[in-house]
Amino acid sequence: MQLNFREDFTEDIKSTEKLPVLERKGSTLSVCVTGTFNKTRSEIQQVLRAAGYAVHANIYTSTTYLLVGRNPGSRKLEAAANHRIKQVSPIDLGIAI
Repeated sequence: MQLNFREDFTEDIKSTEKLPVLERKGSTLSVCVTGTFNKTRSEIQQVLRAAGYAVHANIYTSTTYLLVGRNPGSRKLEAAANHRIKQVSPIDLGIAI
């Protein structure tokens, strides 16, 4: 049996849910960051802005996503849960950090 890696891999990619950078034309999604990453917070913010996201230091009712790294802050996690803000990883947002 010969595996077709390209097709198998492509199917996996198709089935992975990616989050949109823009929900609708003219409506920018916003991100708040919590936890630690391999890059500095300033570098992460630059990457997010370059990808089209607005970046907040705090959780607001208008915040779209909470980007969660290692050792996330409990206050931001609780605020995100209270406001029903989706918690995501860099992969979910389609960014490399």
